[in-house]
Amino acid sequence: MNPKQITIILFSSLFLSYSGFGQKLEFSDACVFLPEKKNVQLQKAVQILREEINERTNLFLPLLDKAISGGKQIIAVGVEGRMDKFPESCKTAVMKLP
Repeated sequence: MNPKQITIILFSSLFLSYSGFGQKLEFSDACVFLPEKKNVQLQKAVQILREEINERTNLFLPLLDKAISGGKQIIAVGVEGRMDKFPESCKTAVMKLP
């Protein structure tokens, strides 16, 4: 896992655990989207993320490997260079990041 991926995962965890931020967002109906089934490092990162969310909130978020429509909240996990399976809204949001 490269430093950029680790940084993204750590900041995501911090945002989810920060009470001021977490209380303003509703994740009870969210899911985790991981389109890459063969990437062991990303699978482990997602496993830890889901376990931490479950431990802190008692929510066990479902894991999806295919994009869904309908405006459902997703936590998308992937590598920036391989976003072809991501929903268009996710691609646009990532490209806007500094």
